[in-house]
Amino acid sequence: MLSIRAFRRLWIALSLSSLGDWLSLLALSVIASTLGGRSGGLYAVSGVWLTSLLPSLLFGPLAGALVDRFDRRTIMIVGDVVRAVLYLSLALNLTLGVVDKLVWLYIAQFLASCASLFWTPAKDASVPNLVPADKLEQANQFSLFTTYGTAPIAGFLFALLSLVSRGLGSVSHYFSTNPVQLALYFNVLTFVVSPSP
Repeated sequence: MLSIRAFRRLWIALSLSSLGDWLSLLALSVIASTLGGRSGGLYAVSGVWLTSLLPSLLFGPLAGALVDRFDRRTIMIVGDVVRAVLYLSLALNLTLGVVDKLVWLYIAQFLASCASLFWTPAKDASVPNLVPADKLEQANQFSLFTTYGTAPIAGFLFALLSLVSRGLGSVSHYFSTNPVQLALYFNVLTFVVSPSP
């Protein structure tokens, strides 16, 4: 499948987008648990999952219909840019505290999930135009595997970023960074690079 250039470009974008989605879910769950404290940590984490899934329940049927009216490539690029901006704002707000950190986390995750909701049908609708009809089922299986196969990679990457963060902090306090913020910045990078393939 990857020998087909157009599909390979879409697959790279899908891989980076999926990796960013899973990485953000891990990072935001950790942030919410910390911000929620001992008594509310579990409720705060459930809020992350709720704001991640709520857009699908509210706008799921509408997303597919709207995607058909616009250029699919543009929808995917705008979706990745929107998610990059939202996750960058989350990382910066953790440092600056401009607005309530937990409230902004929920709002940003809800909006990012809305962007993902439109990204996915745009990607799915693009695949039949990129591969021959006899390879469509294989391409869909490949895409599905990539979407969920990046979850363990995101877990490994999150652990690696935690080690990097700890290592930077031991070198000098000037390099000290929160592993969750480092994961969010890396996440922003995946969404910025994703539209370019």
